[in-house]
Amino acid sequence: MMKNLLLLLSIACFCGIQLRAQESNVGIKINDQERYRFEDSRISFINPFSNIYIGDSAGYFDTAGIFNVFLGTRSGYYNTSGHRNTFYGNTAGFSNTTGFRNTYIGLSAGAYNTTGSCNTFIGRGAGFNNQTGDSNIFIGSIAGYDEMGSGKLYIDNTGTSDPLIYGDFSLNFLKFNAENVITTGEVRSNTGFNVSGFPGVNETMNAVTDIDFTQNKLKYRTITYIGGIATYISPESAWADSVGDFFFPCGDISVLGEFTGWSTNEQFMNRDPGNPSLFSDTVYISEESNIGEPYDIIEMKFRENANWTVNWGSDEFPSGTGYQYGPNIPVPLNPLFDITIYYIEFNCHTGEYTFTDISGN
Repeated sequence: MMKNLLLLLSIACFCGIQLRAQESNVGIKINDQERYRFEDSRISFINPFSNIYIGDSAGYFDTAGIFNVFLGTRSGYYNTSGHRNTFYGNTAGFSNTTGFRNTYIGLSAGAYNTTGSCNTFIGRGAGFNNQTGDSNIFIGSIAGYDEMGSGKLYIDNTGTSDPLIYGDFSLNFLKFNAENVITTGEVRSNTGFNVSGFPGVNETMNAVTDIDFTQNKLKYRTITYIGGIATYISPESAWADSVGDFFFPCGDISVLGEFTGWSTNEQFMNRDPGNPSLFSDTVYISEESNIGEPYDIIEMKFRENANWTVNWGSDEFPSGTGYQYGPNIPVPLNPLFDITIYYIEFNCHTGEYTFTDISGN
């Protein structure tokens, strides 16, 4: 045992490697510079560029790279000045020279990318032939194998050019190459969708949801579609003899106040076609609209179906949350204009409202 220890120390000294004991630490020097340090259960890699290369010829040609982590045989082999890369797997990032902020995980992931940056390739051979692309995300065994572009998304476990999930970040485009897509929640869109070039419908309809043949009764829901996407689904109705009127969360909403004389010529708001809880309208007010002090404030409220049974008010402005029998909303006149114009939005489900002064537009 003593002979073996002496032999090891002799070899270490002959190769320019020095072992030193300092309390519970063991340091390894190469050519008089400490490169490794064992501290309790931790090993520290000490180099001026904060790189960690583990594996046969990992980072072999590196000269100026910083903050890289290469783990695996010939991982990051040709890297020269690429920085902040993470390559895990044999030959992962093999050809990278100056690319930076890449994450390649898996055998030969990103193997031929040379100068591309900000890519994430996860899986054996993922992004294998992508040479200069940037900002790609490829997930799965040989996903994006032959994709040469930038800003692409591939999720698949083959090298197909039509992956299960494909995306183009520059176009905000997402495509599912699937026979069926199932969700337990809602699917919504701000515009719409089409099937084989045919756009989705824009329509509100009632759909029967249950039938009791013994009692000759049925239940239904009201559904609003915008571009074929269901943007509103009502609660299910009670048992009824037939399908009735649309089942909306509230009836017709109007805004009224001093400018309408409170009870005459009230102004009905426009219901949002995609969300029947939302209403909007534009009102025009002036000093002549006022019927009491203060003269620079026009008081208003919201109500349902031209009836005071359900109404909303609040003392907050320009936005707030109205509540049943709340106070009148104080709406100020704009002193810069003879006629003040407000665009009003109101949600009958939450009572939230917003007044936007558009007089100068």
